[in-house]
Amino acid sequence: MQIAVWVALCGIIATCLGSPLTTLDPDTTCYYGSKAFAIGDTFMKSACQPCVCAEGRSVNCVYITCAPTHCVNPTYLSTQCCRECPDGLNCQHGDKIIKEGEVYTDGGVTCRCQFVPQQYGPAYRAVCNSTHI
Repeated sequence: MQIAVWVALCGIIATCLGSPLTTLDPDTTCYYGSKAFAIGDTFMKSACQPCVCAEGRSVNCVYITCAPTHCVNPTYLSTQCCRECPDGLNCQHGDKIIKEGEVYTDGGVTCRCQFVPQQYGPAYRAVCNSTHI
């Protein structure tokens, strides 16, 4: 009965779920919220959660785990799940952002942004040395 009402409503507005009206087999249809999906269809629950309509009419979703960013100013792009480094790899000393491989000298201190192994995984860090003797 519910499918018949749904099909009748979709027929009135000529399209349903943003695509031309099609008849979905209730035995091979998954429902998520107010939308129906055929087995094998994929959709995004959120920017970080892709889902698929699986056998048995179940909706299976995974959560994307993002890799760590190696910059001091990571940002989310409008359609991306994970943060990215728009200015490339970098690190910071004081209020100065230093790009990977760049040398920064100020007041007798020379710093370079380098890839440094850390206890909890490698990272880019400002490695500084005093130039005063």
